[in-house]
Amino acid sequence: MRVEDFVEGARIGVEAVDVAATRAVAQLLADSAERDARVFIIGNGGSAAMASHFHNDLIKGAAAEGKKPIRAACLMDNVPLLTAWSNDDAWEVALVRELEALATPGDILVVISTSGKSPNLVNAARWAAEHDLT
Repeated sequence: MRVEDFVEGARIGVEAVDVAATRAVAQLLADSAERDARVFIIGNGGSAAMASHFHNDLIKGAAAEGKKPIRAACLMDNVPLLTAWSNDDAWEVALVRELEALATPGDILVVISTSGKSPNLVNAARWAAEHDLT
């Protein structure tokens, strides 16, 4: 890939950002701390790496003196638990099982996906919607 192509792709990506929607999500995440809601983050492959990094950003990067911290967790980071659920039930429901154990109504689920078709992520998002997570 040529540098010019990379820069052009980045420019197109930045121009596609919906600033109002991004602001609304940022406010939702900031408000979660005041409500004592938890933020769960999931993704597969490279998106799992992004989920883990976003988790760090929410806990450390968004920390501010005098403000309540955002209670975030990346469900992809607990490999032993994730693989235990996958082995004993199925990969498609492993994240649902984690959410059943940890989530309560009013919590937030952030799903990072390039295709939006991964069964484990779709099932987790469906479960979240059915159990009053945002």
